[in-house]
Amino acid sequence: MRVVITGAAGLIGGSVHDHFVALGHDVLGIDRTHEEWLKAGRNIEDESAHSRVSIEMDLTEASDEQL
Repeated sequence: MRVVITGAAGLIGGSVHDHFVALGHDVLGIDRTHEEWLKAGRNIEDESAHSRVSIEMDLTEASDEQL
C-alpha cells in the first residue's frame, strides 16, 4: 500500500513513517524544508528525521498544482 505521511520529520510523523516502512509499505513523507524545521527546533535530536522526507513543502502555502 502507498501511504503519505505529513509532518514526516516530526516526532509523531516520524514514528508513524518508520512503522509503515517496517510493515513494508511504500511511504511518501512530506514536511517543511529541512532548514525550516531545524530553525523551529522541531525534533532536532533525531538524526534520521531528514531522511524520512521525500517532498519538502509547506502545505499551508501549496497551490493546487503543487498538490
